[in-house]
Amino acid sequence: MKDAPLAHSLELELFRALRRAILARPHADARRFGARFGRLGHRLVGVARRRAEESLEQALPDLAPRRRRRLARASFESFGAHLFEAISVGRFSPDALLDLYDLEGWEIVDELARTRGGFFLHTGHYGCFELGLHPFGLLLGDVHAVARPADNPHLEVEMRLQRERFGARMLGKIGAAHRMLNLVRRGGRVAIIIDQHIRPAAAVRVPFLGRLAWTSPVLAMLSIRTGAPVVHFTCTPRPGGRYRLAIRPPLWPEDLPSDRAAAEAVLTTRILDRVADDVHAAPELWMWMSRRWRPYLRGS
Repeated sequence: MKDAPLAHSLELELFRALRRAILARPHADARRFGARFGRLGHRLVGVARRRAEESLEQALPDLAPRRRRRLARASFESFGAHLFEAISVGRFSPDALLDLYDLEGWEIVDELARTRGGFFLHTGHYGCFELGLHPFGLLLGDVHAVARPADNPHLEVEMRLQRERFGARMLGKIGAAHRMLNLVRRGGRVAIIIDQHIRPAAAVRVPFLGRLAWTSPVLAMLSIRTGAPVVHFTCTPRPGGRYRLAIRPPLWPEDLPSDRAAAEAVLTTRILDRVADDVHAAPELWMWMSRRWRPYLRGS
């Protein structure tokens, strides 16, 4: 609802009330209460629950139905926990927030920043994906992230302030490709997530978790045009309100077909394979309630 002032005002007040309630408790409680919130959503939002179970059946068909149902519920719990924690970290100073992270592979980022300058960052809708951006913003500077703006303009302002509190700057998806290109060419870093479905007219169809999926080729296209690598990272929860930020070796736009479209498809597949590795390691941390494989696409 893009033009619904009353609904937008109500949403804003609900968000502010939720934030007050979360900040009134210790940060270590946010994960537990967020998981309960996610469990409630799993129980009440039948459409999303069925969608999660269908996605699990499509991607992991060998799982027993009971196991799929448990994973679907755990995915809701993970998303709820992440939502509450993303709000809760607003209480911290930059130094206090950094103390919550165990960084693995940060030397990869340091080396690229020193020798290369600009590069791309990528993760999946997995674990604490938004929280994973904060160390990059705090330690690197000149970090931007692409995100779809909220339909509610008032809520968008609140969410943008929250997301940018720790150094990263947000880019709206509309017209983002040109800005991403320029930012990386001048030595900046840009984060984008491509593991969700987009319209076929703007997509390339590549394998993801064993099935063909319509995926944005923009990250691969920009990597090829700039020669800049893609650095995949994952942020996952640890006990006591802490986080593990793990950084994988960079994917360079090398050893690709000479045909542009084929090259973009190959590099996009390599990028998604990193997400698939994460999902196979802990499938409950991925956001299964999205319609990644649309049923009306035969063979997908």
